[in-house]
Amino acid sequence: MKKIIALITSFVILSCSSDDDQKQLPLTMNGSNSVEYTFNGKRMSSFDSDEDAKEIMCNVSKANTWIYFKLGKNNEYSTLSLSSSTGFEEGKTYSIKGNLNSNVKASNEFYGPNIPYVSCSTNNEIGGTIKIEKLDYTNRIIAAKFSYDCADDRGNVYAVRDGWFDLKF
Repeated sequence: MKKIIALITSFVILSCSSDDDQKQLPLTMNGSNSVEYTFNGKRMSSFDSDEDAKEIMCNVSKANTWIYFKLGKNNEYSTLSLSSSTGFEEGKTYSIKGNLNSNVKASNEFYGPNIPYVSCSTNNEIGGTIKIEKLDYTNRIIAAKFSYDCADDRGNVYAVRDGWFDLKF
């Protein structure tokens, strides 16, 4: 009987997680127009963003790409802009930095009525990576995973982590 209780207890403990409410859905790569990332530990997701606070725009060509997200929930808003001055290729990982060290840049804003406004971007010293998981010009789908650091004009560094998007363009 003690073995059964120990087995059940182990199962319950292992199947519980402190971040059950922060589930990260898998990257679907079917053009679902979804996005998710954390900005300085705050999860932002198109799945639970207020509809009137959600904007997703994307322009992809063989020469350049521009992607913009605005997500908001409970009067907390985040924007993310990614731009590339070079064409992306499926399966490749690209550096996100400033103009001197990369063709890919990122910038963010985080704001709300009760929180200080933050505006930050990657630069020649700090950044991260983006991996293009899918790029389908026929079905007009781009999907990627990304992670980077960005800094404001005072040098404060902010972390953008566990990011992914699955978009129609």
